[in-house]
Formats: sequence, C-alpha cells, structure tokens
Amino acid sequence: MRLFLLSLVLLTPAGAAGDSPEYARTFDRGDYPRAKALAAERLQAQPGDVPARILLARAEAAMGRFDAAYAGFREARRRDPRNPDVLYYVVLTAGALAEAEYARLVELAPGSARAHQLRGQSLAAQGRSAEAEAELEAALAAGPPSADVLIALGDLRRAKVNFPEARAAYARALELAP
Repeated sequence: MRLFLLSLVLLTPAGAAGDSPEYARTFDRGDYPRAKALAAERLQAQPGDVPARILLARAEAAMGRFDAAYAGFREARRRDPRNPDVLYYVVLTAGALAEAEYARLVELAPGSARAHQLRGQSLAAQGRSAEAEAELEAALAAGPPSADVLIALGDLRRAKVNFPEARAAYARALELAP
C-alpha cells in the first residue's frame, strides 16, 4: 500500500502549470523538501491556506513520512471538512498507516489470535469465506476466546446458510459478552 500511496501522491500534479504557486511547481518537479519548505512559508503567512497545507502533507508522504502526512491532512480536514482532496488523502494515508501496523502485528505475533482475526476479516472482505472461516477458527484456537471473532464466524456461517453452526457461534459470543 505504501508504494500505491506514494505513486498516487507523486503521479497527481499539484496544480495546473502556469497558474500554480511556486510550492506546487516545485512539488511537480520532484523537489519535495523544497516544496515542503515553500508550503510551510506560505502557511506562516496564511495559516488558513488549505491547498498549501495539502501540498505540505503530500510532500511529507512523498518523503515517506506518513505519520507527519496524516497529521497534516487531518489539520487540513479540520480547517475544511468538506474538501474532497483532503478527504481523499486522509483515507489513503490512513490506509498506508493501517497496512504498516498490520504488517507489524503479523511480524511480531504471526500466530496470535489477533493476527488470525485480521487475516480472517481481510479474507472475508475479499469474499474468500472458506479461508476466512479457517483463520477465524485459528484465532479461537490461539485464544483467548473472543466475542468479536465468534460473531464474525457466525456471520460467515449464516451467509453460507449454515444456521445451526451460526447460531452456536452467536450463542458462544453471547456467553462471553452478555
């Protein structure tokens, strides 16, 4: 995902040639540190300049600083909550950060219940229900039992019209979290 995000950040021009500010033209040339510095200067003079704030955060992302980029996009969103560009970049950056944390979890604890749970949820979202069910079962085996895992398992089984097993999973979840 990080490469995907980076390619989107880099391939999308910052502004139309000719009428764009210097920080945007500098970004488009690939000089991200300079673009960041110019956008920061602009924000010193005009703190409410959302396009400058977006470009500053894009420069952070282009340099691989996704935490700083996310903070910058969130600040831009605070200032202009309905800006579609801000929302787009917040989503992409959050996804890149989530993917990094997912990879960290799988690296640190590949056989843990949470790693199995995340893999199961990911597989379920892809429509790979048999594999998802196996991962959720592995999550339960790794323990401790989780109502969230049991509900996800019940949902998968219910979708397969396996009502008795779905009911059993839901019943166990209810026992854990009445």
